[in-house]
Amino acid sequence: MAIVVIWTRFLSPLLMPLPPQPPAQKKEVAEQQESIDDQNSDPVAAEDKLESASKSENADGDIPEENEDKPVASQPAESADKSDDEPAVDPQKNIPTKESAPPLVKDWDPDKIKHRNIKLGSLDPETGYFMEVELTSLGAGVLSLELNDPRYRKLDKTDEPLALVEANNDLPPTFGTVFYGEEQDLKTVDDADGLSEWSIAQDAEGNERIVLDPNHAGINQEVTFRAVFSELGIEVFKTYRLVPSDKTGDELETARLTNPTGYELMLEIDIHNLSDENQTVLYDLQGPVGVPLENRENTRKFRQVAVGFLREDGTVSDEILRAKEVADTVEEGEPEVWFAPMQYIGIDIQYFASLVIPGESEVFPSAMPMLVSRENDANHSDLSVVLQSKEFELLPQGEVLTDGSPGDSLVHHVKLFAGPKREVLLDDFGAGSILDYGRLGVFASFMLKILNFLHFLGIPYGIAIIILTVMVRGCLYPLSRKQAIGAKKMKELQPKLKEIKKKYAKNKEKQAQAQMELFRKHNYNPLAGCFPLLLQFPIFISLYTAISSSVDLRLAPFLWINNLAAPDALFRLPFELPFLGQNFNLLPILTIGLFIAQQQLFMPPPETEEQAMQYKMMKFMMIFMGFMFYRVPAGLCLYFITSSLWGMSERKLLDVGKTNTTNSSPSPQPGKA
Repeated sequence: MAIVVIWTRFLSPLLMPLPPQPPAQKKEVAEQQESIDDQNSDPVAAEDKLESASKSENADGDIPEENEDKPVASQPAESADKSDDEPAVDPQKNIPTKESAPPLVKDWDPDKIKHRNIKLGSLDPETGYFMEVELTSLGAGVLSLELNDPRYRKLDKTDEPLALVEANNDLPPTFGTVFYGEEQDLKTVDDADGLSEWSIAQDAEGNERIVLDPNHAGINQEVTFRAVFSELGIEVFKTYRLVPSDKTGDELETARLTNPTGYELMLEIDIHNLSDENQTVLYDLQGPVGVPLENRENTRKFRQVAVGFLREDGTVSDEILRAKEVADTVEEGEPEVWFAPMQYIGIDIQYFASLVIPGESEVFPSAMPMLVSRENDANHSDLSVVLQSKEFELLPQGEVLTDGSPGDSLVHHVKLFAGPKREVLLDDFGAGSILDYGRLGVFASFMLKILNFLHFLGIPYGIAIIILTVMVRGCLYPLSRKQAIGAKKMKELQPKLKEIKKKYAKNKEKQAQAQMELFRKHNYNPLAGCFPLLLQFPIFISLYTAISSSVDLRLAPFLWINNLAAPDALFRLPFELPFLGQNFNLLPILTIGLFIAQQQLFMPPPETEEQAMQYKMMKFMMIFMGFMFYRVPAGLCLYFITSSLWGMSERKLLDVGKTNTTNSSPSPQPGKA
């Protein structure tokens, strides 16, 4: 029997190691290996193992009486010399060769642990905290995380703070953890029952390990949770910490824009081996849960998983998975699993992000996007992520490594960034790419900087958009003036063009030559009117991107508008219109009305049926544009309204005091037939 045990446990793994298995096969391989070990193990040892198991219900079960005299795991190990009965240690691997049953901790009774919630930080922005975090003893996770900046309120309830993380009874909390003694598949959010209740850890004097803010009474700054997993022979501490800003007044406002630390919830995971044998441990860490989807009717971006992979040269390669892609892969039974060191991973929405930042990238070699709930419209589905640590080997309690560091414990550090998507905040940990300005990002970023500068001077964002529009149209004035003069010339040349068409009605080539000759005589370029429109198109796209990406324009008021980054939504209709929704948006209607008025004022009357048909088609296109513009941000409509009024004023000013442009030019001499 000893030969069989030695072969299966030592020689066979060395000579014929199992190949690496994908996540879907890990659990199956582990079960097969466990079955082989049970069959080949010593029957006496197996009988002892069953007897021990019957005395302990589970990892959170009652404590066997025979272990009550064991020392508490949180106490330091004595430095006495080892006896001959202690396990021999391989000096190169620091791995003992003798195994024994893991002891339990006498002060750990899961039946006596009461569920508790505890808060860190504050909703008072004057305290220097940027958020208030509510923690739960279930899985020692994050129940909710709310920002306290008055600019970051709920869109539908502006008197309530915005929660960027929010769990409920049906979902596990963010940073909830499930520990294993062998590698398994990553857990899904449906496995919330795998979480256990944790207690508030105590110090040597029996006081709860809760750190109060020394500058603000009644505010918690740090708390430590504790749990003992008897089946695994480990004790785990999870310490959460918030760091407030020490700035006040204007400096505090600047810190909210530039200091990422205030938006970071810090987590320290401290794992200890309680037994006299080696322990293998790994765990799943739940990512952000309950990230809100704001203004789902008109949002430019739905929930998506954002992950940044760390390359060997230290740079970050980002990848995005949209909600519909995650929903489809999960329904097909083929959820994507990443196997690479990660710089960050989490959920990205239009103006905010909730991202997990591992302190040591190699700790979590695998992660997976999770489908929390699927909506009828898959784009609206709720998402999360789960990270799995690699397997760690813990030496017996009190053992040290060859370099003198503890071998029976390990400490991991993780941060949760939950805050607005500002470039300076995201660049701090290499996630700047999630602030996507599109292909015209340089122009969008430049226009946004102009708006922010004007706002810095004390100008409201609505007025700043108007000023930006005037600046743009002012730069385009030389081209716009040529366009207006050309349109006026075209109107005056209509009778002569009509004569040419009548004269060369049967010869299209001669007709075209005569028209071009007429245009040259009067210095008219029919393509000149297109240049201002072509130049304004990238400006329009850039401004749309800037407004749709700037958290500062979110909830920025102007006149009756309470959010320049969304449609003005003057009131709610009692019914829903196809493609348009249920909100009545006034600004898009004004925008299209000005487009049509501008066309009516300055386009020459149709001279032919063909031209009349073209004008009708243009009016139809204007109505079609109304449908397209109906749900664009109010700030963009404000730009178009200002631009249209500027254009109409330009044309009227050019008409004042101007003589007929054809009076000083000779009559055209069409070529001979």
